[in-house]
Formats: sequence, C-alpha cells, structure tokens
Amino acid sequence: MWLWAGSIVWAAPMLMICALILHGTKASRTVHLVYGSALRNWSECADLYNVRLNTDASTGQTVVEASLAFLYPPSFLVLYKPFTWFPAPWGELAWRVLAAAALAWLLRMLIRRQPRRSENLDFALLSMAVVPVCLGALQMGQANAVLATCLL
Repeated sequence: MWLWAGSIVWAAPMLMICALILHGTKASRTVHLVYGSALRNWSECADLYNVRLNTDASTGQTVVEASLAFLYPPSFLVLYKPFTWFPAPWGELAWRVLAAAALAWLLRMLIRRQPRRSENLDFALLSMAVVPVCLGALQMGQANAVLATCLL
C-alpha cells in the first residue's frame, strides 16, 4: 500500500505537468527554448552561452543580458540531444517524465541500501519530502532534476 502511495506522490504532479504542457500552458514555464538554442549554437560552432553586455543609458553601468543564456557545461547537450528528436511537446514531456521516474526509482534504491529493513513507508515519506523540492525543476524541465538523478 505504501509503495503505491509513494508512487502516487510522484505520478500526480507529473500528470498535471504533462496535461499543462499538452494544453499549451508552457510558454513561460519551460527552458526547452534555451536548451534548443544551445544545441543549435553547438552544431553551428557558435557561442553556447549567448550572453550580451549592454550599457544602461540612465546609470551608465554595464548590464548582463542573458535572456537565452545556457548555464550548463556543453557535455549536458549530449544528454539532451535525443529529446529533440521527438515532435513538439513530446520531447519535453519525455525529458520531464524520465527525470521524475529516475529520481523516484533511485530514491527507492537508496532506501533499500540502508542498514535496517526497508519499508515502503520510508519511500512514501521521503517522496513527500523530495517532490515539493523538485517540482519547480520538473515543471520547467530544468537539468537540475537530471543532475540530482546522476548524483543519486
């Protein structure tokens, strides 16, 4: 029963995120455009970190404008490239769902490694603690969720 509860803690927000993406409510809640731009720049041997310096007319200070700035090492693009092969929202969905499923599975494996006997209640409680922290990264499709998976 607790295994199902822990799984629902992961599945319910992901279903909502997927529904929002399929509905088209994603324009301001995604970093897919940034990653896609970085992939195009990489294939064209252009600057990945599309950062421009502007001078503010009123103060005279130099301002960093990074509207589509890529913030990860180039090796990340190797992980993300296969998700661009899918048609429009499906690659984004696959990226997010894979990150959430991997996090849930690895948390379950981490609990099973503890010295005392592992119970599914532990997985459900840990999921309730972890999902709210990861929800923003999963909703926007940030690489932080994948990075957390790799660290686990």
